[in-house]
Amino acid sequence: MGLRIGEAATRSGLPTTTIRYYEDEGLIPPADRAANGYRTYTDRDIARLQLVARARTLQLPPAVLAELIEVWEHDRCGPVADRLATNVDQQLSDTRQLIAELVALTADLEQVRSQLARPAHDGPCGHGACVCLDTPSDTGDTPMPVPVAQPRDDAVACTLHPAQMPARLADWQQLLHRATGHHRIPDGITLRFNLDLDLAADLITTAAAEHDCCNFFDFTLHISNDHLDLHVTGPDAAQSLITTVFGTPDPTTAEWHIRSASP
Repeated sequence: MGLRIGEAATRSGLPTTTIRYYEDEGLIPPADRAANGYRTYTDRDIARLQLVARARTLQLPPAVLAELIEVWEHDRCGPVADRLATNVDQQLSDTRQLIAELVALTADLEQVRSQLARPAHDGPCGHGACVCLDTPSDTGDTPMPVPVAQPRDDAVACTLHPAQMPARLADWQQLLHRATGHHRIPDGITLRFNLDLDLAADLITTAAAEHDCCNFFDFTLHISNDHLDLHVTGPDAAQSLITTVFGTPDPTTAEWHIRSASP
């Protein structure tokens, strides 16, 4: 006898509304129906639901998800893993590009907000005369600080060319993936890692490269007997960048949030 949708929800960890939605969208085949008209689900259906749910948390496009399910139906794990790896690589690339664009947008917004803090031009809007329309000049391949927030004392300025941001973010993500915990500190975040001197060297190298182009960041690496603590701080204007690049500690507590380090 098959499982009712409530039991399928419990087994798969998905709400019944989500299961119906997946069926309506064609992400899973229509459920069998019992004589009384109720949906029924098998163990295989549960496994399919769990695969769909996991893939959806990775924000894989529906077309990619449909292809993944088609491969999964052949009951061979290897091809499923290969297809998922390819799709995850593409999603990683797209996500890093999006993060780079968001970092650049944050910098641009900081600059515009700083400009708008100046007295407005007494007359019609126009380039070179109005804070509403002033924009940085296009410097082509020559990087310029973005943004140059004047006259604020806590201004942030990054000289890393936008085209280089995805690679730098990828460097950080590879290191941050090994963090075992994080917590909020005044003006920033602390990330904890297992003690590994090679990792410490990589953290120092990447932090130095970051500080070279974004000297508003302050990095401190503390090495103890059994762990590494990387403290990342910055001015108020840099807090959104710290969150974007290094993660979001719980704003309501300074306690450690621990997760298992990836192998």
